[in-house]
Amino acid sequence: MDWYYANERDEQVQVSEDELKRLAQTGALKPDTFVWNESMDDWKACRLVKPEWFTNVATAPSVGTAPATGSGILPAPTSSAPGDPTPVLPRRQAVQPTDGLALASLICGIAGLVFMGCYGAGFPISLAGVICGHMCRKRLLSEGNTSSAGLALAGIITGYIGLALIVLALLVIGLFFGFAIFASEMAPATSTP
Repeated sequence: MDWYYANERDEQVQVSEDELKRLAQTGALKPDTFVWNESMDDWKACRLVKPEWFTNVATAPSVGTAPATGSGILPAPTSSAPGDPTPVLPRRQAVQPTDGLALASLICGIAGLVFMGCYGAGFPISLAGVICGHMCRKRLLSEGNTSSAGLALAGIITGYIGLALIVLALLVIGLFFGFAIFASEMAPATSTP
């Protein structure tokens, strides 16, 4: 029975089972490389089809591999040509880029904490982190895109922590000066002879 595997360029390579096993033993075929034969409904990670070939091999993902999480079984593909029983290789999911506003929110939130002691410079930076985070998170969730929503949330949290610490510091300073003024007014006046 002939086997197919997906190489680094997502090309379907036809080999015998002995050749496939040799490739696995030499490390040319990774555990998460997609394989298929006529008895299978879909492409699967080789480690799921032939686990005995990879008992002593670390499962590092390679190009043309199944996702590390889940079962490694991808949606059933359609045939590539009429009369060809080989299913089409599954498409890889495109990684969504990081949202710039979410990243700005996180950077401002952290910078606000760092610059908190610089004569109040952390306050506007933390405030910018909170505003950017809320704007970005609202937009991302309305679009159904949650890829960068975590960054926006982290920016909101660090921004609020920075704002809370600055307000707390201002309250402590205000209480200190208030107590100092109160103590100076209550102290008896000393007269000089």
